[in-house]
This record gives sequence, C-alpha cells and structure tokens, in this order.
Amino acid sequence: MRVTVPRDEARPDTGGEAPSGSPHSGRSWRQRRLDRRRRVRQDLLAAQAAELHTIRSIAGAARELVAAGWLQNGWYAHRTPSGLGHVTSAHAAERFHDSPVVAACLVGAIVHAGGGATAAHTQPVQRAITLTWHTLFADPTDRVRWCSPPAERAARVRELTSWNDHPGRAQHHVIDLLRTVEEAAVSHAIDTRSRLLEP
Repeated sequence: MRVTVPRDEARPDTGGEAPSGSPHSGRSWRQRRLDRRRRVRQDLLAAQAAELHTIRSIAGAARELVAAGWLQNGWYAHRTPSGLGHVTSAHAAERFHDSPVVAACLVGAIVHAGGGATAAHTQPVQRAITLTWHTLFADPTDRVRWCSPPAERAARVRELTSWNDHPGRAQHHVIDLLRTVEEAAVSHAIDTRSRLLEP
C-alpha cells in the first residue's frame, strides 16, 4: 500500500541547519559560510606574515651586501678573474652570474639578496622593493600597496635608483634605510599576526 506523507512531515524545517548528527549539526548555512571565509582570511594572513619574514631576510642580506661594498651609477660590481671589479647594469648582470658580487646599489642589493637577476620579478623581491619605496617615500600611516601595476613598480625602481645615485648620498644612508625596512617588515608581521587572533 502506498502512503503519502505530508511535505512538512517528510522534510522537517531545520531552519537552514544541518541534520542532527552531521559535522555541521546546529550551525546554519550562513554560519558555515562565515567560518569558511574566516579560514580563508586566516590562511591569507598567515601567508602574508611568512612573506614579511622573507622580505625582512632579503632586506637584511641586502644591507650586509651594501655594507661590504656600495656603488652608484650601476647595479653591481663583479670580481673578475683578474681581480678587478667590473661595474654592470641590471641588464648586463646575467653575463657575470658566475662572478662574485662585491658591491651593489640599493636596488641591485635587494635583487641580489632575493636570488639575483633571474629572481628580479618574483613576488618576494618585488614586495621587498615596494616596502623599501614605501619606507622611504610614503607616509608611514598609509597602507602599503603590495599589489601595483607594472608601470607603478617600474617607477618605484627608478625613484629608488635616483635616490641611491644622488650626489649627496653616502653608503651609511643606504645601510640605515635597509635597516629601517627590516624593522618595518617585523612591525607589519606583528600586526598581521595580531589580526590572525581576531575573531
């Protein structure tokens, strides 16, 4: 015999909640969606904190390179087999990739610390340059614009290069700037980790 059960009895209204006994029991669809968004946000913040640690390491390695040897009007000075330093531009640096870098300008030091010319366009190197530019030229209260169009990133490199090559610039100015960038990376990382604890 066929029995017809009224719709409201066959599928009781749970108010959008998962059936009893399921992993999501007692939580509405909206609550589960908010939880998913919270987890995605936390994953993004954790990745950003890790990247800031990498940026700090790049700035620190760049500072050590500049402390060992700094130059203007060129990106790198390579030690050649004859023992002489050969100054190269960013475009010519790849020809001397087997020769040790003995000095660098500000941007060259950051690129070299991040892996060299082949890593110049990687995200960690580009963001290290971004934080350096922000530390030097932007209002400290402004948010760092991590994701910028290529033209803006190229303009920042030109501004940092011009700052490095200014006639009144000295080695200690560049070292001090990179040390400040390290501190800024640490500060941003602490802020990011504190946001991880927010509900």
